[in-house]
Amino acid sequence: MKKVLIRTLKIIGFSFLGLISVVLLVHFVSAFPKKDFFFIENSEFVQSDFQNLLSDNEEVKYIDKNEVLPIIHLVQNHRIKQGTGYIFGYRYFSAGSIAIDDETYKKITIWLPNVNEDSYQFGNKLKVIGYFAKGGSAWPRHGCGGEIKNGSVKVNKVENDQIVLHISGSVDCRSKDSSEKGKIEIDEDMTFKKIGFQDLSPWLGIGGTHIYRETYR
Repeated sequence: MKKVLIRTLKIIGFSFLGLISVVLLVHFVSAFPKKDFFFIENSEFVQSDFQNLLSDNEEVKYIDKNEVLPIIHLVQNHRIKQGTGYIFGYRYFSAGSIAIDDETYKKITIWLPNVNEDSYQFGNKLKVIGYFAKGGSAWPRHGCGGEIKNGSVKVNKVENDQIVLHISGSVDCRSKDSSEKGKIEIDEDMTFKKIGFQDLSPWLGIGGTHIYRETYR
């Protein structure tokens, strides 16, 4: 009887250790940052006047009705609608550690009228528009964002459903209360894959019924 009890306890112990190992492995895998690179034809920003934000108290009215939020938070300036030109999107999400609410996001969205030219200089919104935002996914009011300036977008390769861009520029990343959050420098090659407008999610660029749908992947 004693041997059976010991054997049973060992089985339970090993099973428990196995369960813990699986949980830790799942968390370890999910903790790796996730990145999305996409482009959409016949599309544009919902608005390119990035200073035109509604007040925070407007948010509750739309959440209560389960309606798409207006553009209240800086991260929502990455919203996309059907229109003219090309939208290129980079989305980064980190699930953080085992701590609560330490997930982070980063987004870059670029609009170009076409991909016929070799280079497009920031500063002329008829030629190129770029927007950057980053912050804690659980704390959208404290995130920062701003237009990309003083640089360019170079079209390095266009083939089938893939476009390679080199994006360079700087961002004065500011929070919603206009306090300076620091200058961000961008200087990267990115490969974007074509998707359809119907493939967009609130994380990628359509309006969500809650701000968290736009800050969590």
